[in-house]
Amino acid sequence: MRNNRDAKYVVDILRQYPERIAAWDTETIGIDPKIESPVGKGQVICASAFLGPDVNFGNGPRLVIDNFADAEGTLD
Repeated sequence: MRNNRDAKYVVDILRQYPERIAAWDTETIGIDPKIESPVGKGQVICASAFLGPDVNFGNGPRLVIDNFADAEGTLD
């Protein structure tokens, strides 16, 4: 996912499964994880989610959100 149109598409899919618990992961830059927590710090460069093998985000069951370089701002 790299733009607002894709984001709206994904939100519609997520809303179809309100009973599911999503597994989320984020990657950040701009911090030293050896000495500080990334919570509320640094820049999130990507996020990924998984709701189950039967949920298709358009390219399979794993959602990847790019928020780096030319896609920066996707997660705003």
